[in-house]
Formats: sequence, C-alpha cells, structure tokens
Amino acid sequence: MLLRLIKKTPNLFFIEKRKIFYSISFFLALISLIALLLKGLNFGIDFKGGLLIEAKFKEDTKLETLRNKIAELNKGDFSIQALDNSNNNYLIKVELNETIDNDQEELINLIKNTFKKQFGGQIDYRRVEYVGPTVSKELVYTGIIAIIVAIISMLIYIWFRFELPFALGAVIALVHDTVLTVGMFSLTSLEFNLSTVAAILLIIGYSMND
Repeated sequence: MLLRLIKKTPNLFFIEKRKIFYSISFFLALISLIALLLKGLNFGIDFKGGLLIEAKFKEDTKLETLRNKIAELNKGDFSIQALDNSNNNYLIKVELNETIDNDQEELINLIKNTFKKQFGGQIDYRRVEYVGPTVSKELVYTGIIAIIVAIISMLIYIWFRFELPFALGAVIALVHDTVLTVGMFSLTSLEFNLSTVAAILLIIGYSMND
C-alpha cells in the first residue's frame, strides 16, 4: 500500500522551477526592506522605555485580572510576565507616555493604589524602576549586533568546516529568513521586543540547521 502511494506521488521539479522561487523570495525580501525603511518597527516597552514593577502577591492572582486592572488605567501599552512559574509573582512593564505621564512617581502611586484597592495591602514590591530611552536605544543597538555577530560567526564556521560557496549560500538563506521575519513584524505592526530578538536568533539557528 505504501509503495502504491509513493508511486502515485507527483514529481516536483524544484531545481527546474528555481527561477520562479528566486523571484518570489527576492520580491518578498524587497517588500520587507521597503516596509522597514518607510514604516519601521513597533518597538515594545523593552526598547521604548517605561516603568518596571516586580510585585509579589501574598495570594494567587490571575494574570487576566492584573491585565484588566492596568488596562482600566488607560496609560498606554503594557505587558505582564509571570515569574518563577507561579501565580503570585509578576513583572509588570508599563510604557511611559511623555505627553500623559510627566511624573513617574504619580504613575507608580496610581498603580500601587489600584492594586491595593483590588488585592489589599498584602503586596511586596521587590523592584520599581524606570527604564529611560537611552537604555532602550542601547538595547536596540545590542540586539542588532547580536544578530549580525550570529550570522558572521556561522559564515566563518561553515567556511572553515566545509567550503566558502556553502558558507555564502547558507548566509544568504539566513539573511533571507531574518529579513522576511522582521519585515512581517513591520507590515503587521506586531510588537517588537527582546523576546522577538531571541526568536530571530532561534530562526537563524534553525535556518543554519536546514
């Protein structure tokens, strides 16, 4: 039965149709680059700066409840991350909108008072700090450097381990996958943060493996 299915499988001439796929890849990469130049990326709090609050609640607290309470403040973008795989320790990031929040302390007190009304005073604030735009720009720079270093390192490794043509072909594939991924973030306006940079580095690794 398996042999019959294999015999009925149509022949796909990938090499023969390579020019078509080359054109499609080039077109998609060009669109991605244009989107990056004209539209840019929707940087998240990690890159734009904002407030970082690490809060440990005495009792288990649902993530969705925290999201709803911060969303009610209407202070812009925010993100919440559970720490230690628990339901009571969270890292909260709130974007600091300069046109709205001129006073950082006022925003911090507003968030604390909101939590106090909802959950009582049994909250341990382990860290409350402000990440300024200077630090955020450094994160953008180091993120780009990390991706470039990863690609160059793989180019050198394949060059010495195999041959230069293999290295160049692999790097072209890596750049292609990276550009298309970042371009998709630009076109869809998805949030680009440190987790995204880690994902791109993972894509580079999988592309090299392929």
